[in-house]
Amino acid sequence: MQEPFTPNRYDLDVEPSVSQTQAFLSHGLVGLCTSKLAAGSNMVYSTPQATIDIRGRKLVIETSNYETRVSVLEGDVTVRASDGNAGQILHGGQEAIIRSNAVNQASSIVHIGAIPDERKQFLSDRTAMACIAKRTVYFEVIDRKNDAGDTTQEIQAAEVVPTNKPTNFTISPSQLPQ
Repeated sequence: MQEPFTPNRYDLDVEPSVSQTQAFLSHGLVGLCTSKLAAGSNMVYSTPQATIDIRGRKLVIETSNYETRVSVLEGDVTVRASDGNAGQILHGGQEAIIRSNAVNQASSIVHIGAIPDERKQFLSDRTAMACIAKRTVYFEVIDRKNDAGDTTQEIQAAEVVPTNKPTNFTISPSQLPQ
């Protein structure tokens, strides 16, 4: 949920209004590139093994059946496993590995340390794509009717069309390689 904000803003490094984000990642990988969160905002991602309270910037969350890996490139996050222990704060350059027990599904943090050098480029590529997307994707609220005929609101990505469409160049056959 996001409070309303003016659409004609130019500072994309600061969140435009207070927001509450809760997401669940059951499996796979997500690269995040966040703006500086506004005071009062929160961003929480959950996996089967952990809850990640994100305060910002660049991170990657990877999860599978029995393991979650949280890698922070910039900013900081708090990672909590389901074992009930206090959360651990991760800063830029650190990662945590959280594993769950196959018998009772309880999870605990098994490792916190520096991101290995051989993973840094891979992680950087994932957050770079997220940073590019952050600058090119806009959202709008649309009304939807459900099966009962009630109207609900849904957030949907809006198509971005450049104001000056690119010119289509014609290449003369005489310029083509033989």
